[in-house]
Amino acid sequence: MSRATENFKGRGHGIFRAALCAALAAPALLVAGCHAAPALLPPSLGTKHMGDYQLLVNYEELKLDVRVNDMPVLLNTRGQGFGVYVINNLLIGADNTLTVTVKPPHGAAHAPANASMHINVTASSGQDGGNKGRVLYNYEWKMKDIHAPLPSLREHFQAQPPSEPLSWQNAAKIQLTDADKAGISAQIRRLYHAMETKNVAETAALLVSEAHDQAVGFGMPLAHLEADQRQGYQEDFSQSDWHLSPINYGALEYDLYGGGRVVLVHTRDGRKVFTSAPDKDGSSVAFDPLLSQINGQWVIIK
Repeated sequence: MSRATENFKGRGHGIFRAALCAALAAPALLVAGCHAAPALLPPSLGTKHMGDYQLLVNYEELKLDVRVNDMPVLLNTRGQGFGVYVINNLLIGADNTLTVTVKPPHGAAHAPANASMHINVTASSGQDGGNKGRVLYNYEWKMKDIHAPLPSLREHFQAQPPSEPLSWQNAAKIQLTDADKAGISAQIRRLYHAMETKNVAETAALLVSEAHDQAVGFGMPLAHLEADQRQGYQEDFSQSDWHLSPINYGALEYDLYGGGRVVLVHTRDGRKVFTSAPDKDGSSVAFDPLLSQINGQWVIIK
């Protein structure tokens, strides 16, 4: 796994690949599905696959909640940003839903006069190299009246149906009972222990659903994605300074996504649940896990 562009890393086709926050000045090709950036690079960029479905988000002076099929793509706390997210691993069928909730910047009663937003979904073939594609949806908005309601989007776009369901699609609806939260915490503890002890096999086993969903979304062999993940874990764990910061399990909070079948675990203060100590370059791993209950077992899906 490569080190992050800024001072964090996002989980990609290893545990984590170099991540770029949505607020970077230049666009990046990112795999969607993390809480608030970092977003993620697609698996094996040099490997041919079925092509990319890309979601462009460009905004100024707004706070956005962007989801595909009720799965988080961007939950920003910044007032501006620009990112191009690959959303293959969030597509659930031929018909897919894009929702965007817009609010004023943090602490503001109204969005300012220069607020704007551009949302665009495209489909590109594997030969396009991610540089062009067929437009599936496009929306542009600029502030005209600061007292008028801000836009709220719920739109549909069509995609090539995946070969099989994603890991969470048939998961049980989550009630977030005390027993649920205990099971979720127990699974997080297992992943923490595997990563802290540099156990490649156990880490790969606990994150196999992530590999499955990427394999389905990108039309690639699961074995290829699993091998790619293990290589990324090995690269991370070989760092002499690798270790994780302690998790305050009493400070964890839970938000439901995926129609109530996915839970995002995060902290009250916005600090990522999994955070590694900075390396010699000052970069670190940081992510919030998403889990589902599948066949009665809690599973980390991202």
